[in-house]
Amino acid sequence: MDFQVYMPVRVLSGENAVRAGAQSLCALGRRCLIITSASAAHRSGALGDVTAALDAGGIAYEIFDRIGQSPLLSDCLQAGRTAARLGCDFIVGIGGGSPLDAAKAAAIFGANDMPPEEIFELAWKNKPLPLALVGTTAGTGSEVTAVSVLTIDRTGRKRSVTHPDCYARLAFADPRYTHSAPYAVT
Repeated sequence: MDFQVYMPVRVLSGENAVRAGAQSLCALGRRCLIITSASAAHRSGALGDVTAALDAGGIAYEIFDRIGQSPLLSDCLQAGRTAARLGCDFIVGIGGGSPLDAAKAAAIFGANDMPPEEIFELAWKNKPLPLALVGTTAGTGSEVTAVSVLTIDRTGRKRSVTHPDCYARLAFADPRYTHSAPYAVT
């Protein structure tokens, strides 16, 4: 069987991967938006590790923790506009597939002022903001793909965005973050 793989994501793995890779994370810029769900990143310890790394590096950040399952296009747009308004240099996504997919879309909206559904046309003018993704589940693999699955608010239908610009610069894989996931998720 023949196949080709293109996966340009630098993956830092192991216990305390965020702490060990803090310098790489902080090299992405001076201000970031952290995108996550309401509680999983807190429970897993990932949010605390990321904010500690950013604090130690003197990186300013805001937390956007309104991403639910099957992320809504409107929430991704709002996160992206928040990143643009704050002058963010990069985005950190923390969570399972939904927050990570939302972070990819927000990175596009953070660098491009466009109507939300234009994201599916893959014709944005500016490259998305750089991304660092921190997985808290062992499931979708979103931290190493160029795919973002989003839910269109008005129809409830899911659509995906797949583009080489959607790969993260960094992905952190610390197995400790999966310990707080419900058994069914694990």
